[in-house]
Amino acid sequence: MIEIVNHAITKINNFPIMGETYCSILSAYYLSSFPLTESEMLDQFGLERSTFYRKKKEAIIVFGLDIWGGSIDEFRAIMIQDDDSSSQLSFSTWM
Repeated sequence: MIEIVNHAITKINNFPIMGETYCSILSAYYLSSFPLTESEMLDQFGLERSTFYRKKKEAIIVFGLDIWGGSIDEFRAIMIQDDDSSSQLSFSTWM
């Protein structure tokens, strides 16, 4: 799971529109060992509160699209590889 998140963050950083900002917001808000306070984040990014929350929402949407859109093929490949190695996993195992 950590590899998938790291891969998604790397792809978001390369996103052509606001990618670096989205990556910075997600990293500072969710992935940092020492999370910043709201006022520290507003100062760091130079954004007003409403703009910051709008950009954070956009970053989460891009992250979700990347995780579920881009990583599904990788997940499918892992599942096929597991299936080929005779370790049958049913859908109920994942629930």
